[in-house]
Amino acid sequence: MTSLLAVLMLGLLATVRGIAAPTNACNVKLVKQTSQASCNFGDSFGCSDAKTMFVKDCTGSFTCGAADTAVTCTSIRKAEANCSCLRPPPAPPPVCHVGTVCAAAYSGNGEGCCPYDNAVCCPNKQTCCPAGSTCKDSGTYGTTCVGAPANESVGLSVCKPGAAGAMSTTKKNVLIIGDSVSIGYTPDVARHMADVALVQHSPLDTRDGGAEETAYGVQCLDYLLRSPAGVLLRPDVIMFNWGLHDGPLGNSTVPGQAGLPDVYAAQLEVITQKLAAAEPQAKLLFALTSPSMCNPKGDGCVVNLNNQAKAIMQRHGIPTINLHDAIVKQCGPPSPKSACWGHRGCFCPHCPGGGPGQGYDWLANTTIVPALRALL
Repeated sequence: MTSLLAVLMLGLLATVRGIAAPTNACNVKLVKQTSQASCNFGDSFGCSDAKTMFVKDCTGSFTCGAADTAVTCTSIRKAEANCSCLRPPPAPPPVCHVGTVCAAAYSGNGEGCCPYDNAVCCPNKQTCCPAGSTCKDSGTYGTTCVGAPANESVGLSVCKPGAAGAMSTTKKNVLIIGDSVSIGYTPDVARHMADVALVQHSPLDTRDGGAEETAYGVQCLDYLLRSPAGVLLRPDVIMFNWGLHDGPLGNSTVPGQAGLPDVYAAQLEVITQKLAAAEPQAKLLFALTSPSMCNPKGDGCVVNLNNQAKAIMQRHGIPTINLHDAIVKQCGPPSPKSACWGHRGCFCPHCPGGGPGQGYDWLANTTIVPALRALL
């Protein structure tokens, strides 16, 4: 409403002054400003044409285009940026090279793969059971497979598919595999590397825990390395991470969501071996887990898991980047009152930040992108 009022006022003032008002050919509306600098129609945001909006020294959430497409448009270092108002095409339905297609609540296209042939897909849209059994869901993620053999009585997670975009034929390809924090910083990494690489995230997941705990990684890695169409992805570089869902967020086992620290090292070892065997053409980079800045006890678990991960990567000759130490150096030690760039709760565990040079954008530009560029 505020944005629409601003547009009308600009038109009225322009009419009174006898000057041309900025046109709103793309039907852009500001939903929420996230930059410190003001977003003003016709000045710091507007329309480049009927299908494209622009921002300049402004970052925020908008709607634009004939279909009122939701768009997040970001100006980096006050530079003008263009964002499409066209609604992106839906991701294709998954093709499971092994197993059965099932609903997956947090997959980018709403579906995933159960490793069982002719599986029973459970109502919670998270788990599946062997053929001939019955799902008995308990909570969001847990399922007992009634009538299944004892060794198959616990419902398996439905595996989300990998990145949906085709591999670039003109640039290098980078695949980031990780949790919801990596989902958060991947768009910033992609933007900062757009000149040399196509950067995508696996799994195809925009609002859950991504690659979840290491048990999920062991079960689902083969699916994370394939597009929803079942095509094996062949990137030049793979940056991967597990850790945040293996103790720091809570000491419990929830398939497809959380695991225990005492199985982390053994399962990460399996993931690393499988990844190296499946993607021999790719250079691998492990991202040590980012801190739990508001929870010193949880962060102690992060440090412990990072030390285990570092030892595993050293044995396999895989380089690491230390997201944890980079953030702690910038923001100070973990504390219940932790704040960074004036934002309380930043990297607890998420930190979209208040604009360019903060939060995920800062982490991408100062720590992740230099390490990835060095491998290309």
